[in-house]
Amino acid sequence: MSPTMTNMPSSKPTRSASPSSIPSVSYPPTRYPSAFPSASPFVLFTYGESLYTDNDLGIQISDGLTARQIAQTGSRVSFANGGQSSISYHGMMDGAGIAHFPDGRYAYLSNSEKSSGNGGVYGLYFNKDGQITDYKALLTGTSRNCGGGMSPWNTWISCEEVAGGQCWQVEPDPNKPNHNSPKAT
Repeated sequence: MSPTMTNMPSSKPTRSASPSSIPSVSYPPTRYPSAFPSASPFVLFTYGESLYTDNDLGIQISDGLTARQIAQTGSRVSFANGGQSSISYHGMMDGAGIAHFPDGRYAYLSNSEKSSGNGGVYGLYFNKDGQITDYKALLTGTSRNCGGGMSPWNTWISCEEVAGGQCWQVEPDPNKPNHNSPKAT
């Protein structure tokens, strides 16, 4: 397949403050799915098809997937080393994301939409093998933390859904200097 020329802006950063006038290369969309990220056969289905019920969890999930319960609201989180979190898993979960760390660890970040200053952001930490190693509050004292998203700097942005609410930038990596210092944006 050969590239086509376009006058669309480049997706790569430039040193110039104005858009580039150099045409960028664009490939037309493919008509068939690629083998990446897996060599599994492509199966098209719509929501509600190819589902099965996991009776242990009481949920329906897509064929070919598995699920496991890793935490429950109001209960302490169990760690791979046999320990438990010092706090219970938060309630009213909302916006969530995954922060990846250079050594293969990762954290599941989740907003809590509780009101009256009882909301915030919490992190569930995993080692490179997918075992839970920690659970902690990353932002507290906020209200109705609803939407959020990962930033290009691998930080989590959490936004309060109240009049006068703030958006907060939270550093999930315990090895970074701003880890315990959320900042209002």
